Amino acid sequence: ESTVVEVLFDEMHKSAYIDNTLGMTILGPEGNIGQTINRNKMLLFRDQNYVAQNMVLLGVGNVDHQELVQVAEKYFGSWPSSPVIGRPNTAPKRRTNFIGGDVRFDTANVPELHIAVGFEGPSYVSNDMVVIQLMQLIWGSYDKNQGCAKYVAQNLSRIIADDNLAYVMQPFQHVYSDTSIFGIRTISDGGEDTDTLIMEVVSHMARLAYRVKGEELIRAKNLLKTQLLSLYEGNLEQVLEDAGRQLLFYGRRVNAAEMIARVDAITPEDIVRVADKYIFDKDPVVASVGKVSYMIDWNWVRIFTYKWRL
Repeated sequence: ESTVVEVLFDEMHKSAYIDNTLGMTILGPEGNIGQTINRNKMLLFRDQNYVAQNMVLLGVGNVDHQELVQVAEKYFGSWPSSPVIGRPNTAPKRRTNFIGGDVRFDTANVPELHIAVGFEGPSYVSNDMVVIQLMQLIWGSYDKNQGCAKYVAQNLSRIIADDNLAYVMQPFQHVYSDTSIFGIRTISDGGEDTDTLIMEVVSHMARLAYRVKGEELIRAKNLLKTQLLSLYEGNLEQVLEDAGRQLLFYGRRVNAAEMIARVDAITPEDIVRVADKYIFDKDPVVASVGKVSYMIDWNWVRIFTYKWRL
């Protein structure tokens, strides 16, 4: 399943970011590896990207700061601070263009239907990113193999479980320095109720542009705060990864109290505003892999970005 999901998001990025590096495959096709990559290109990539300005040396836990500085000087002190081959790219950065569309990968090797419906979102440093995280928790997630699958609080998850529309429903988010893709992916049998599944997913996403119930926002806030605290005191690998990401994007480690305050400050009006900005009447990118014969036309998906069924 993990390999299929990689192909799904790979196809989604290629469709959404045409003629942009974000649309390039990350799976390494055999033709690219054998014919276009050589030693000189690998060394050039290293010398242009593995430089001090692109790196973070991070210590978490009972770490002596002075010892960490000495280690950095010993092993990384000689590293260049900027690219050593060629001039740094000083040209104005071209805006990443997001293009909605529909890409289908029909293959008999996948017995299910994997679908991802995504919208263009903000960059990592945008204040709207926390709002989108709350929106995803309002949508919820579903896995048929979980014991509590039909007894979750989120409305979309309950509908998918009760009507047996999918095996798995899960929000996703791919965030970059100047853009992002967020949405929902599903795994189903690819049968005749595929249209119902897609319409339920998209209409529930668009519904947040109309109204948000107070109790579902409170529930989502509690879940998000629990997740955020785990990034400060949970698995050490997750703590290191999150701290490094914040240093690269923000230039500092944002403390837990600040993150909790950001979550608490979000109102139902913020949810409606962000859903209206990024989902309502916007072009989605739809990717599907597997049994795609019952996939509906993209224009129907587009309609449900503004037609919420009361």
